Amino acid sequence: MFQRKTLATVLFALLSGLAATATPYAADALFAEDAGPISIQENVDGKAQISRNARLLASTYHPRRPRALSLIRKCCNGKLYFMVTDKASGKNAFVEYSKKVYDFYLDKDGYGGYPPLMFVLSVPRDLKGNGDDGLGEWRGKVHHIPVYALFEVVNGRVMYDDDPFFSASYLNPSHYHDRIKDPAHVRLIKTLMSQMPELHEAVEKAGVRLP
Repeated sequence: MFQRKTLATVLFALLSGLAATATPYAADALFAEDAGPISIQENVDGKAQISRNARLLASTYHPRRPRALSLIRKCCNGKLYFMVTDKASGKNAFVEYSKKVYDFYLDKDGYGGYPPLMFVLSVPRDLKGNGDDGLGEWRGKVHHIPVYALFEVVNGRVMYDDDPFFSASYLNPSHYHDRIKDPAHVRLIKTLMSQMPELHEAVEKAGVRLP
């Protein structure tokens, strides 16, 4: 339950007023039935908390950090989502929870390498004109971007080459030929991937049990 008084609202409003729609992607109907926006706030103890619409299970949030990765549970249906926030761009994104995404940096293929990570990045209130307009699918103001990410893990850190993220002009593609160009989208993807090991630590510390 939120306290009414907070030190500061440190991250941005995520979603409000979206029409409910049947979709397998996170942001379309994630908080459609709630009247108010979703936000992460700092309580009087300096800890992160989330509004009544969802429960914040674990987070890499720190008031001095520009970006954060959180694990949240939707109150109405119990579904889990990764929530990525980037204060610099004012953008936020959702990725539906899966064990594959959660453990991507731990899973090697039969040759000892790391297979590409594929997921859909859902960006509410995304802006057009930044190079990625033709990627994925727009549903209202929510931009769903299929992501194909190349990476390595060195000493426990997720590392990338130049231009490591690819996409396609439609959802569920068989091939990813287009580069993701918008710097804000790139930061959101890198935040999800680079902070996932830290989110693991936060989940363990919070005693959260995941499917």
